[in-house]
Amino acid sequence: MLNEQLTLSFVIGSMASSDVLPPLNRRVRLHVNVPLAVLGCAVLLAAVYWAVSFERKRRAALAEYWARGCAGFEWRRGFPNATSGEIRAFLDAVALSFGLTGTQALKLVPADQLLVFYRAHYPDPGAPDALEIETLFRELKRRYAIEFSEPLPPEVTFGELFALSQSGAA
Repeated sequence: MLNEQLTLSFVIGSMASSDVLPPLNRRVRLHVNVPLAVLGCAVLLAAVYWAVSFERKRRAALAEYWARGCAGFEWRRGFPNATSGEIRAFLDAVALSFGLTGTQALKLVPADQLLVFYRAHYPDPGAPDALEIETLFRELKRRYAIEFSEPLPPEVTFGELFALSQSGAA
């Protein structure tokens, strides 16, 4: 029934009206300008090309992190008084903020710098981000009542953030 109501006829370039294909049904006629369709396809192809090249760069940059094993030993060695549950809760906040799986978050070591890891996620400086760092700070504030009263240094590490989560002050 819907197919009977909608028909397509294409107007190719600047063809005369006598060259237009007749509609299959007289009720609806949709004209598509071919040069506009070609432009749309070109924009779509450019977007797909950019997305594929961006994802390749991102995966190559993150390969260093994902090639590691679980870093639980390094977290326990760096923070002997912290329980495994506290470490995992912190890494869960990181995973939530960056869209990682729990297994991926366990591969982060305390010495990993936050901004270096962020740049690995976004190797193209012009790419829009998903506010991962802001989300992480909001999550740390919610979970640990950390108030970030002054800007953190650009070389802040995940270990330093975990230490702040243990002390509750920034």
